[in-house]
Amino acid sequence: MAQGGMKAEMKIEEQKKRVISRWLLGFLASVFLVHASLAAAELSETQRLTGLCRVWGLLKYYHNNVSGGRLDWNQELLEMIPAVKAAGDGDAYQQQLLQLLRKAGYAEMFRFLEPEGAFANVDWRWLENAPFMSPLLSALLKGVWDGHDASRQFYYEPAFDTGNLTFRQDMNAGTLTWEREEVRLLALFCFWNIIEYFAPNKHLMDRPWEEALLAFIPRFQAVANELDYHLLVKELAATLNDTHAIVISRLLENFFGIRKYKPGFDAAYVEERTVVTALFPRLLGDSDIRLGDVVTHVNGKSTAAIRAELRKYINASNEPVRQRGLTSMIFSSPSPAFQLTIERDAQVLEMHLPGIPYDDWLAEYTAMTNANLPFRMLEGDIGYIHMGILKNDQIPDAMALLKNAQAIIFDVRSYPQGTIWGINNYLNESARPWAKFFYPLPQAPGYFGSDLMETGPAKPNPDCYKGRIIILANENTQSQAEFTCMALQATGRSTLIGSQTSGADGNVSIVYLPGGIPAYFTGLGVFYPDGRPTQGIGIVPDIECRPSIAGIRAGRDEVLERALRFIASGN
Repeated sequence: MAQGGMKAEMKIEEQKKRVISRWLLGFLASVFLVHASLAAAELSETQRLTGLCRVWGLLKYYHNNVSGGRLDWNQELLEMIPAVKAAGDGDAYQQQLLQLLRKAGYAEMFRFLEPEGAFANVDWRWLENAPFMSPLLSALLKGVWDGHDASRQFYYEPAFDTGNLTFRQDMNAGTLTWEREEVRLLALFCFWNIIEYFAPNKHLMDRPWEEALLAFIPRFQAVANELDYHLLVKELAATLNDTHAIVISRLLENFFGIRKYKPGFDAAYVEERTVVTALFPRLLGDSDIRLGDVVTHVNGKSTAAIRAELRKYINASNEPVRQRGLTSMIFSSPSPAFQLTIERDAQVLEMHLPGIPYDDWLAEYTAMTNANLPFRMLEGDIGYIHMGILKNDQIPDAMALLKNAQAIIFDVRSYPQGTIWGINNYLNESARPWAKFFYPLPQAPGYFGSDLMETGPAKPNPDCYKGRIIILANENTQSQAEFTCMALQATGRSTLIGSQTSGADGNVSIVYLPGGIPAYFTGLGVFYPDGRPTQGIGIVPDIECRPSIAGIRAGRDEVLERALRFIASGN
């Protein structure tokens, strides 16, 4: 988790008073000029609903009555959707959007100034050039933006001291049921606007976020049953290109078999094949599964077909982590049995394996992982630390043992225990910058402030470890693990060996959508001090090395072997 409070001061006029603004003039015009021709453009129903979503979202976060919680804005949307759908021409549609502003009402106006040095992640040009925008509506909405009061926020608040936001007041949407079309569109509009204004990595997606809105509106309208609704929310979140964009519910768990049953082994996507990478003998019984076995079919369906079918549901920042998620789904089942087709050398084998209850499987996986030593000295005067096991109270002993090693290998191919901050006190003579965090400004939706973060000792430590630092990483290196890699790289003498990491840096934020569906996303942007992004890209290795099927069959750790060769030869 990120450490330290992060706040950004904004310049806002101290004297709060009512002003005659272009917003007020536009509002009066909307009252008296209701019969004027407002817009000539004829829009499809999807385009009209898109405009409603965007106007409703801006008012939710920028209109002082709405952002201050004086109105139930979710309920207002539910009532407005049928009227917007029924609007037969451009003028009728514009009248409905103006009616939404009338519902927001007149509010005391202030002069909102963009925060200095902030990063704007909203393209405000839509207030002028969106296809649903008339000159009058544009003037009204610009006035709402101009008159925003930064102190009034009802729908979100900072999440402790981490910098990202929590959307507690939007949780009332989670109590609504899915059956009504209006409620399903509320779910879409709510999630879309939260991402629009508060996702720091929205600009890094592989397509404009507005395209997702246009694509998903008719699909949310057409949902026929509850499971399809939950699947559609999961698919929507997957378009964020964010490994943190988790959507889970009891229905989804049952459908995919998540946390239900798994076979008594672990697997990975290796050389574009689905390969057994770890065995849990106590769970396998008499099953003749072996390391390096290639699984071609599960329950009669090819693993390649399963990957293609489920791909759209996988929340992933890049392709390696998407395949990681697909592998997990392939070996998750709602039923306690697996029929596998295995390729082993020139043989094709059929095997029936019992399904292991997920909690039992996880306990065995954890026990086998923890059976490793958290730190040790390898041959050649080389230190090794397993960051997935090492705990904070073990750091002094680890660094005492390894302080004279010619190099220390930090294995970050799993989720760490929050030890990097303590370790870095031993690796650096003084504090060093390691990341720049971008966090949403609560006072200015759509804008992000930044803080330069440091790691290392608060007081000079001339006796710090000065040897070489080797980092091992792969697609399992995610979030705090990626923080760990970056903080180790800040020493200035590290070499990272392995493959592309998960690309999901930053703390998560959560919103509860209608139907009781929790949806997560990365709420804090993490960049290198020089501004290079990590989201999606991940932590790029200096030396790329991946396991091979042959190496897995031989029981070798080829990434660790590559690190040892590098230490020995420098190549």
